Amino acid sequence: MTQLPKQEHGKITDCIQKANPKLGFVVRYLMEERDGDGNFKKEASELFHSIDDFVIKKSTCNSLIDLCVNLEVPDRARDLLNLGVTLEIYPNMQNRSLTKWSLYVKSLSTGTALTAFYVWINDMSKALESGEELPPVLGIYTGTRKNKSSRRVIESYLNEHNAPFQKDNDMAGWFLTTSEAVKPWLQSRKTDATLDSRVLDVPTMAPSH
Repeated sequence: MTQLPKQEHGKITDCIQKANPKLGFVVRYLMEERDGDGNFKKEASELFHSIDDFVIKKSTCNSLIDLCVNLEVPDRARDLLNLGVTLEIYPNMQNRSLTKWSLYVKSLSTGTALTAFYVWINDMSKALESGEELPPVLGIYTGTRKNKSSRRVIESYLNEHNAPFQKDNDMAGWFLTTSEAVKPWLQSRKTDATLDSRVLDVPTMAPSH
């Protein structure tokens, strides 16, 4: 669905609805951009609880978030990401200590990695606004595969927006910065979490497990 014209989505949605009503409801909700969070979160939660296999559950959540990014409905992408964290579909996505805050996007699909990154950046902005001190080091771990879609989309965003994260020569797969370098950048950017679909310059790929 992320790689087809939007006018073709209806036919696929009908097929999904027949094959899996729970999944079909969630997909149709996204397609029709309905208002109200309650039913969406409830139905999405029931969908994930109905899937026993963890790999399939994570793949489904990744794919739905990719679809949200493709349809430019960032609020729903964040709803699904938050649900995925709550249900431990994405365990240990973030790690915080007194000396370092880390974001791990290695095993995420393109849309999920981008959504997680936006949430993480905005969490830092909110921390600064509330007077909280950031740790000395902040890092993003994308994995070491150069052709990994999540790695490409994060690196593309960092370059496009002049973010002060740099590749670490000693720790492969890491992009690091300091609190002193990131503070002025955070203060200069908008603090909303709007997903810029233009960052996604490649079609969303099948998620890695």
